[in-house]
Amino acid sequence: MNQTTFRPVSLVLLAPAAILLLSLLALPIVYAIYLGFTNLQLIGPHAVNYWFSNFSITRGERQHAVQAERAMRCSRR
Repeated sequence: MNQTTFRPVSLVLLAPAAILLLSLLALPIVYAIYLGFTNLQLIGPHAVNYWFSNFSITRGERQHAVQAERAMRCSRR
């Protein structure tokens, strides 16, 4: 009978594939979450200069965030 045994060298051979899969799956998800907290636009005047804007909204400080965004818009004009 053939008995299957675990060989530690198999982990070394699987490591590059695991790293590739992790980078292709996890990194875009983390980057999407990061972009969710910014006001990034692909085109327009704010396409180059973007900042974190939604973090204060998630903490319940909506009014303060609206005032801060209005102040930023007025200072750029």
